[in-house]
Amino acid sequence: MPAQNESLLIGPGDLLHLQVYDTPEMEQRARVTDAGTIPFSFLGSVNVSGMTPEQAAGQIEHRLVAAGVMLHPQVTVRVETYATQNASVMGQVQKPGIYEIDTARKVVEVLAWPAD
Repeated sequence: MPAQNESLLIGPGDLLHLQVYDTPEMEQRARVTDAGTIPFSFLGSVNVSGMTPEQAAGQIEHRLVAAGVMLHPQVTVRVETYATQNASVMGQVQKPGIYEIDTARKVVEVLAWPAD
């Protein structure tokens, strides 16, 4: 399994921008439901929760082929807005606790955030 480049996985509430190469009519923006699915044209609900954007794109490509909609789809999934996810800061720090993050961040960046 290749190394995962994304530090945050798709989850409920995230807003995704979906594009299918050379098929502008299939471009859409969709919010991930609490069940972890998105509605996708010609496919209905597609489960994307817990996946990286690359894995979600592969899932949609597979479903488009299996449904006979396209032979060789090239799908791009981009997270436009992450719903808040939490980072727990514990140990010998000035303000331990759970902090909400809304974009991909390195651990050092989370620890360096100024406290309110």
